[in-house]
Amino acid sequence: MLSQIIVSPAPHTSQNLTTRRLMADVIIGLVPAVVAAGILFRLRAPALIGICVGVCLLSEWVCNLLRRKPNSLGDLSAAVTGLILALSLPPAVPLSVAAIGSVFAIVIVKMWWAPSSPSSSPSTSTADWEAMCSIRPWRHAPF
Repeated sequence: MLSQIIVSPAPHTSQNLTTRRLMADVIIGLVPAVVAAGILFRLRAPALIGICVGVCLLSEWVCNLLRRKPNSLGDLSAAVTGLILALSLPPAVPLSVAAIGSVFAIVIVKMWWAPSSPSSSPSTSTADWEAMCSIRPWRHAPF
């Protein structure tokens, strides 16, 4: 009876999933959080999300261009990084700090540190930590 049990590592999926499909599922899963952020923080949320996602996409495109690597924007990982970063930052953060955190997440963590790491790196968490350290004086800004 024990010979019929199949032991395999997670994730236990029965279909072929691509990185693009997984990232699209993450974006779909974050839609309620994006809607809630828009309701709670009005125009500040779309501005923060737009800056973070846009700068992440631009940073990845520029890095791939400079490194002469194929364009990897199609896998949506940079968009997910920007979206999660924007949702984890406080709404009062200056947009320049959000842009710097986005560049840091892609250029330093994803493109430079992650390829040399045997495991996947938490680029969003690292960029969030970097942004939180840099915005300490502005944490309670009135805008």
